[in-house]
Amino acid sequence: MGWDIISVGQHKLDTSSIESLAKYLSNKLSINIIYGSFEVATYCKETHTLNIDYKKDFVEFGKFATNNLGKFYHLVDDSHCYKEILNKIDNIESLNLNLKGEYYSNKTEILKEILFNYSKQHVKYRLYIESSKDLNLYETFNIDVLKDTILVDIIEPFRWFGFLDIFIEEIEEYRKKYFFDYRKELKQLYILLGSTQIIFFADQGVGECILDKVWESNWNDLIKYIQDKAYYNDSLTYNDFTKKEVEDAIHLNISDFFLKNYSLYSEHSDFINVLFDDFKDLK
Repeated sequence: MGWDIISVGQHKLDTSSIESLAKYLSNKLSINIIYGSFEVATYCKETHTLNIDYKKDFVEFGKFATNNLGKFYHLVDDSHCYKEILNKIDNIESLNLNLKGEYYSNKTEILKEILFNYSKQHVKYRLYIESSKDLNLYETFNIDVLKDTILVDIIEPFRWFGFLDIFIEEIEEYRKKYFFDYRKELKQLYILLGSTQIIFFADQGVGECILDKVWESNWNDLIKYIQDKAYYNDSLTYNDFTKKEVEDAIHLNISDFFLKNYSLYSEHSDFINVLFDDFKDLK
């Protein structure tokens, strides 16, 4: 399998509730949004039992319509049950769990472990765009919104190492066009959602550790994790990196590369782990 590209940025969205987020995204993106969850949680105080039912059908909490096209996109609160649990239950260790739905089959202990380590401030929302071109800007799979971090999944015309080719070799003009068009589409959407800089990395190799960090940390902690190259420490269980490989790892600023005419060579491709992009070279 090829290595796919992950893009992540910092946002300034109101994530205090799914309703406020749905309203903002509906207005900003000019799309109709239904918001809700696939999980329903009820708590029985008498038996200290939590009932969680993972529905196959979407459970709607509300909707916002900003156009008359009739199409609605789903904004899902993936952290709804956890937030409900933590807001209502004090003693999680002695909690009885009653799980329904195939999704939770044989996951009782895993779910309890998640609850023990969960934060009341944690949020995870996903807007499903379903590869539609209705936004007139881009073809998008989905958008993940965390507390202050956002991941936009846009169909890219290349994989990770194809993405790096432009920095290390002469490539065809049509591939250059793909590269800059892709960045322009990302710029338009990320800036719309409050980002002034994004980072790129692969979904495999050391990038897997960076992606894990995205889900569990805030933006500032993520940036420090990358700058310290701490992902190598987390990768040691899977790979045996030499000290020189760690020292040679490249974090490249895309705008600086083009504005300052940097040069890299093909042997550098294996050492480019992260790309920073502030879009300053784009007109």
